Amino acid sequence: MTEQGRPVIEAVQGDITRETVDAVVNAANEYLMAGGGVDGAIHDAAGESALSAACAALGGCEVGDAKATPGFDLRAKFIHLPLETAPFWYAYSRLFR
Repeated sequence: MTEQGRPVIEAVQGDITRETVDAVVNAANEYLMAGGGVDGAIHDAAGESALSAACAALGGCEVGDAKATPGFDLRAKFIHLPLETAPFWYAYSRLFR
C-alpha cells in the first residue's frame, strides 16, 4: 500500500512461484485442472495434490468468472484463477470447424 492507502501493482521479471505477494494470478481452464507451462510450475511449487484438491472443490469456473485458492506452499497468500480468454477460443473453434 502507498502512504495514501492505495494498492500498488508492480510488474517484475522473475519466477512467479518465488514471489512474496498477496496473490498470484494464473489463467485457468473451465475445470480448473492443472496444465503445463506457468500453470504447471505454479501447481508444482504450491503442492500439486493440495492445489488440485482445492481447485476440484471449487466446482469449475464459468467464463468471465474468477475463483481463488490458498497459496499453499507458495509465498503468495492466494492463487487467483480467472477464466477470461475462453470466449475467444470458443468462438474461433466454432467459426473454423
